[in-house]
Amino acid sequence: MFAALFDWKEGHVAVFIKLDQEYAAEFWPIYEKYEQERAAIGSGRINLIENIHRYVRKYG
Repeated sequence: MFAALFDWKEGHVAVFIKLDQEYAAEFWPIYEKYEQERAAIGSGRINLIENIHRYVRKYG
């Protein structure tokens, strides 16, 4: 699911920023690393929320 969303988002970013090949070769690996790190943080936040929800249902 996240891979398809990333591909969709990357395509939209590419429409709005026009890079020549030299800059694109530098930019896209950095952008991909950023997105992977951002997705990992987002997944961690989702896990935290799910854990809190389970705790509240069990003890709340």
